[in-house]
Amino acid sequence: MTLAKAVLTRGGSIKDREVTYSASDIRMQAVQRAEHLVRMRSKVVAIDLPNSAEWAFWDIACLLAEVVAVPLPPFFTEQQRNYVQHNAGVDTLVTLPGAGGTAIGDCAVRKLSANRGYSLPDETAKITYTSGTTGAPKGVCLSGQGMLMSARAINSASASFAIERHYSLLPYGVLLENVAGLYCGLMRGSCVITRAAKIELDQVLRLEKPNSLILVPEMLKALLDLGRVRPSLTQPLRFIAVGGAKTPASWLDQAQALGLPVFEGYGLSECGSVVALHVGEAMRGSVGHPLPHIEEVRFSADNELQIRSAAAFLGYVGEPPRRSGQWIPTGDAAHLHADGSLTIDGRLGHRIVTSRGRNVAPEWVESALMEQDAIEQCMVTGTDDQPQLNAIVVPARGEGIAAVQLAISSANRTLPEYARIDRLAVADERWTPENELLTSTGKLRRAAIADRFAKAAFAHVEHDSRRMTNLGYLSTIHQSAGDSLNDSL
Repeated sequence: MTLAKAVLTRGGSIKDREVTYSASDIRMQAVQRAEHLVRMRSKVVAIDLPNSAEWAFWDIACLLAEVVAVPLPPFFTEQQRNYVQHNAGVDTLVTLPGAGGTAIGDCAVRKLSANRGYSLPDETAKITYTSGTTGAPKGVCLSGQGMLMSARAINSASASFAIERHYSLLPYGVLLENVAGLYCGLMRGSCVITRAAKIELDQVLRLEKPNSLILVPEMLKALLDLGRVRPSLTQPLRFIAVGGAKTPASWLDQAQALGLPVFEGYGLSECGSVVALHVGEAMRGSVGHPLPHIEEVRFSADNELQIRSAAAFLGYVGEPPRRSGQWIPTGDAAHLHADGSLTIDGRLGHRIVTSRGRNVAPEWVESALMEQDAIEQCMVTGTDDQPQLNAIVVPARGEGIAAVQLAISSANRTLPEYARIDRLAVADERWTPENELLTSTGKLRRAAIADRFAKAAFAHVEHDSRRMTNLGYLSTIHQSAGDSLNDSL
């Protein structure tokens, strides 16, 4: 069975605002769009739409027409979007009306000028782009059969929860919601609910009464706050999956105390989305047992988790195709318990994973900050309970805190939201090899700098923090222990 057939033949429906599309409606809409793509001789189609029924129609249309779909995440900058379109060899763009092209449904379809891009692996059905640890997003090529195996494994693990209504809070441009939300929902015959308009979490629960949600950790925190003051709103929830970054154990304890059915998971785009899910009996603090499509896990000498998956990706855009059966390095330190459940211990190297599940290389952000004249030296830090980042800065000679604030605000405008600096500490001396804050070659001694500033007072950087819900972020900033929090498995 193909992925397209699986999502179209199980009786699932999509509700977009006040309109509900039955399985036959979805099929009709997707077939119409697939026929248009065939007439246009499209090969690689970028979907640049907010969460909506239209997004689903075009995604399924790409499967039917056997063309490559390239979802554009809404949090990507214009520079990243342009990079993705060129990198993937996009020849057709589906977007909101007003950008030219042919009007089809509630969107516009435009043929782009010839863009050869790279040769893609055979059977590539979708390219999902990571947020990019060095600024340039990385294209992960996935097959339809791989995504189908992932969706089946997720549905098998969650079958006992009898999910009838799923609300998509994360963007469909994020693979987790695309596979575990949209595909799984349609394949189990559920109603998948979505809307393009911004809506508060309490309104989602009050108006739509979903049985399931997929959240990143900070969204869970907002749900916990809501569950404490308005518990009746959370009663219809039967399954709440949380992932994308490590969830603080105290938040999981709070969820249990409130009776919220929260299940932590772990995923990887290269494995088609979810790898493990903590349902049933599993060691406390773990992300559960690997799902059926995960064939084997092992650990390197430094405890890096490596995975072999039947749903493994085909390769990265611009690189040679992967060989079948190759191990996938995750970059995560982890260990297995005696019962076979998996615990993720943290990231290897310097990479930061924010509470929104975005992977960020500090060197990339530091480079943007160092372009500002008011900044002489800097180090970027972050934790998995913060949506954005911190910066420790040595000001240029003669510059004060006001100039540094302006410089960071200027640098933030060049960065995507998930990579912006939210809090700032100013150092009172330069970092040198002599004070053991730099190596002899001028590299940052990150652990030493972090220790030096462990108790420093961080000030908030003033900038425009947009608050979004169904584009993947919540509409409220929560403050805990002096930290400002803005923000998949």
